[in-house]
Amino acid sequence: MPGEKNISIREWRDRLESKTSLDGVVTPPHVETNLRHDADASKTGVTAIAGQKFQPTISSELTATLGDITAFAHIGRYYAAKIEAACELALFDSTSKSEHQKASIAKLEEALGHSRAYAAAYTQQYQ
Repeated sequence: MPGEKNISIREWRDRLESKTSLDGVVTPPHVETNLRHDADASKTGVTAIAGQKFQPTISSELTATLGDITAFAHIGRYYAAKIEAACELALFDSTSKSEHQKASIAKLEEALGHSRAYAAAYTQQYQ
């Protein structure tokens, strides 16, 4: 988006390889880290709320909201893993180093697991 400080994966890779400063920009690894942090915080919050002793019981609306938060935490982890996979693929494209290719595949497999976890959380809640 014009005016934003986010840089693309290719620009990140090119700056990394040319040792150009990344100060003042939001890199794909920053985005990935933030997504994981927010997903983890969401899951922690859900666990804390669900563990509270509500009287008489947790409402169905709260249960649905907690389920939605859990599902979206899985989506955050899914996108974080996809960003990591794309970064590794970009590095593989420029270096041909097999460790980047293997890391990219591993991150895509991780993303698949998060996608399946999201689908399970979603279908548990929405029939």
